[in-house]
Amino acid sequence: LLVLEARKKLMDAGSGGALDRAAMKSLSKTQLPFAIQRVVFSPWSGGLVAVAGAVHCSVLAIKSTGKVASSVALELSLEALGKDVCIKEVFWVPNADALLAIVTRAFVNIYDVSADTICP
Repeated sequence: LLVLEARKKLMDAGSGGALDRAAMKSLSKTQLPFAIQRVVFSPWSGGLVAVAGAVHCSVLAIKSTGKVASSVALELSLEALGKDVCIKEVFWVPNADALLAIVTRAFVNIYDVSADTICP
């Protein structure tokens, strides 16, 4: 996962309003042991980011400087349920600082990432 700072410089109107790569600065890099499919920033806790793959999910705490302060892997154990059970959606529960919902075909689990990463 690469954390970037994007200055407010946009490319010309013909680019569709995309950010200019030259205007981006790398702030932090973090290795995760899975292919990233989803990145969801918490709107209620500015420094928390959920990063999910097909069967894994980690929560990163990002400092105001853009550096990753910590990374916590949620123990989903989806591999044990078979190859048909994978993460369909990840979202932060509204108005809750640290509640993260993991949606699969088989269940929905809500984790309080501030207290426990194993038992929803």
